Amino acid sequence: MKRRKVNYGFFALVLAIIFAMVFGACGDLGLEDIIDLYGNPVDFGDQGGLDIQNLDLGDPDLEDLLERLGDLDFGDQGDLTGQTGPGGGIIFYYDPAGFTMTDINRTAHYLETAPADWSTDVHFEWASSESVAFGLVSNTSKAIGTGRKNTALILVAAGGDRSVTAPAANACATFNFGTRADWFLPSRDELEELCEATVVLDITGLSPGGWYWSSSQNIDIEECAWSRDFQDEDKNNNDKGSNLAVIPIRAF
Repeated sequence: MKRRKVNYGFFALVLAIIFAMVFGACGDLGLEDIIDLYGNPVDFGDQGGLDIQNLDLGDPDLEDLLERLGDLDFGDQGDLTGQTGPGGGIIFYYDPAGFTMTDINRTAHYLETAPADWSTDVHFEWASSESVAFGLVSNTSKAIGTGRKNTALILVAAGGDRSVTAPAANACATFNFGTRADWFLPSRDELEELCEATVVLDITGLSPGGWYWSSSQNIDIEECAWSRDFQDEDKNNNDKGSNLAVIPIRAF
């Protein structure tokens, strides 16, 4: 019997398409930036730590792969607000039409806040006064769907030891819970939705009356970024050197 020749070139093309889908629409962020910010090696569950740049995927299920990379569009599953999300937190926002995650240009329908045991006692600067990010961080936005890209832009601009140069964004981007490592510092509008949902959904673990950082730069005052008071529901521009609370969120 004649053996069928395996077309390895075809498989290489498929893998290239997968990675282009996941990483190809990140604006000014390259693959190395994304790997650097969101972890390398990548944890693919029971397979252990794998280097994504030299990854032997074997025969993965595409949906499982995208889900583990934190990028799967689950579609519209109806209003799940108040329920536990895939990351173990509370789903606080639902958009039946969907919104675009601007870092990867894919559709999401839900926003999920970090689990209730996320510490609210620790406060962070948005950027240290010695950091490049203390000046203007270009191309951040206020809209829903932009927080994850904002977070990446802040960390890329800050460079160095990001726990020092961009503490607020770093605290959210390095937060891990369960199998999810795609948390980020919310944009101004995402933070506003969370603030409004805390009353309706009775979300616990948030500091009452506390000011929280967003990932949205004030384009008019480069040393300031948008923040939100969860008690009085005030919005403000705070000096980036101020120590405010943060809350990681994720989208799916």
